[in-house]
Amino acid sequence: MRPLLIAGITILTLLSGCQNSCQQVCSRMAKFAEDCGHTVPSDQVRACIEGQAGSASAEDRQTCRSFGSLSDIESEWTCDDVSVYFARVQVDTGDPS
Repeated sequence: MRPLLIAGITILTLLSGCQNSCQQVCSRMAKFAEDCGHTVPSDQVRACIEGQAGSASAEDRQTCRSFGSLSDIESEWTCDDVSVYFARVQVDTGDPS
């Protein structure tokens, strides 16, 4: 019975899409940007999440846990900051959107 329980928990964990704290910041930043009126393509969010998969150091993950909540983001960023960021992304990537 115990191996079945462990297997079930493992499968549920894998299916739940668990993300590390820095990957969660990707989704939170996208939400903040959307609240500011920007459209954030899902492939951009996905690329951010993939870029943070396993690559963040323990110290970086602690920083993301400490300062990566939506309220922290809202207190550190303004909609103007997000606009500048997206303007730069468009220049760097050539993406007109």
